Parts: sequence; structure tokens; C-alpha cells
Amino acid sequence: LSVVGVTPLPPVIHDVRTCERCFERSSCMLYHKAMEGGTTETSGLKDDMYRQLTAHITKKDQEYFRRWNRMIDLEEGASSTNVYDLWTIPSTLREATTRKCIAGLTLEGSGST
Repeated sequence: LSVVGVTPLPPVIHDVRTCERCFERSSCMLYHKAMEGGTTETSGLKDDMYRQLTAHITKKDQEYFRRWNRMIDLEEGASSTNVYDLWTIPSTLREATTRKCIAGLTLEGSGST
């Protein structure tokens, strides 16, 4: 399921030289294995390196990661629509309909010149 406002990650690049030197290699392979069902063949890494990075990840770990990653995506999608509304709906209308805005607020006597 896609979530509105959430940009998918780019695909794994499948280049041993680049992946071996990448500072995000561990995170990338966790995501690749848990979210994409990745394997040594699809990772772009040498077999021993892929196993070193992912052997500790159990099926239960993968389910946990997928569930919480989904929750983060949903939260991001929900908050991005709020940002969109912030710039597209007049403050007086947002105040009247959602009560999540204070229209016409002014600060007085701030003491700055």
C-alpha cells in the first residue's frame, strides 16, 4: 500500500565496489532484506558481506521492522497533508472548521524596535 506524501526509497544499486564503501550499507541491507525480501543475489554485495550484515535479522525482526516502518510512513503521510493545508487553506477557514489555527493573531509590546 502506498501512503500519500511518502517518497519511496531508490532501488538497491547492485554495485559491489560502491556498496562496499557506502556508510549506509548496514541500514540499506536491513531495509532491503526486511522490506523488499532481499537476498544475496539482489543485494549487490558479496555473499559473505551480505550474510555478515543480515544474518542476525530474524523473521520476527523483519515483521517488527515492516510494521513500524509502515507506522512511520502513515504518520509522515498524515503530517504532510497538514503542511499542505497550512499553505492552501485560509487561516480564518481553518480556524472555523478544524480549530487548529488562530487566525489574525498579533503580538503587541514585544519591546523590539
